[in-house]
Amino acid sequence: MSLKVVVEKIEKVCGVLSLFTISILLYLIIFKSPQRLGVYKYLMIYLSIFELIYASLNFWAPSQIYTKDSGFLVAMDQKLMVFPVGMCNLLYFFMFGTSLANFGVHFIYRFLAVNGNKEWTSFNATRVFIWITCPLFLGIVYTISTYMFFGMNEATEQFMRLKVLQNDSIVNLSFIGFYIYPVDRNGKEYVNWHSIFGLTAVSTLITISISIMLYFGTRCYTKLHSFTEISTVSHHYRSIQNQLFFALVIQAAIPLGLMHLPSTIIAITCFMNSAPESLGPVTAIFISFYPVLDPLPNIFIIKSYRNAFLKFQTCC
Repeated sequence: MSLKVVVEKIEKVCGVLSLFTISILLYLIIFKSPQRLGVYKYLMIYLSIFELIYASLNFWAPSQIYTKDSGFLVAMDQKLMVFPVGMCNLLYFFMFGTSLANFGVHFIYRFLAVNGNKEWTSFNATRVFIWITCPLFLGIVYTISTYMFFGMNEATEQFMRLKVLQNDSIVNLSFIGFYIYPVDRNGKEYVNWHSIFGLTAVSTLITISISIMLYFGTRCYTKLHSFTEISTVSHHYRSIQNQLFFALVIQAAIPLGLMHLPSTIIAITCFMNSAPESLGPVTAIFISFYPVLDPLPNIFIIKSYRNAFLKFQTCC
């Protein structure tokens, strides 16, 4: 069995498992949420639906990630799916770019919640719309940047033909990526500044999302720590806020470790013209585990969800 087939099967299995874990979390959020959750309940539902779509994309549109020397490509084969591969490939990058932005919004909300900001944390249709559309906007900008700089072009076609397929047909394929050091007609390497500008653009967007998470996460932790010194803050309120915060921290760490850390390693090794071929399939496998594992922190850290889940397990 080839490595390509193994990756496809793992993506299929993870797609099924993620539908199971996300569906459990959605049920718990809708029917077993603490009363004080407020608008955050809708943000959690939104994030779960986002991950459900991401898991479905992995199942119905399996992708292959190729890395070698200074090249990186995410490729989809039209023969393996019903939907147009070009659209699916862009949607894949849209979901990738939106993932961290979603968590950035959650950290901002948690900080406002523990600081008692009722204006932005109480239910209001306009504000809920803003909370939901902010990560989508960043995801759209990320996708546009990807399409402009990493779409199919002469350099990426050269990488696919020479490094991946060895001159086989690319008619049924859609691929997005970069090739930093392609070769000219004389066989001499040159710097592809188009790819470097693209990497700079998407890296800036990812850095903004991570910086938002770190800044508001740190401030939220400091505020939660100060609650222990305030006697007027009830133990029940402190407990719920701590559960929500630490579940969010672990939940955000999962895509950072499984998606963005491998992607950073790919970018660095490609700049050094030394990316190994094995890095692509390993990254694809890591990414497929993200929607499977991401619901688990909420299920097991938030007490009301954990008790409901364990009670269900006991009944079974």
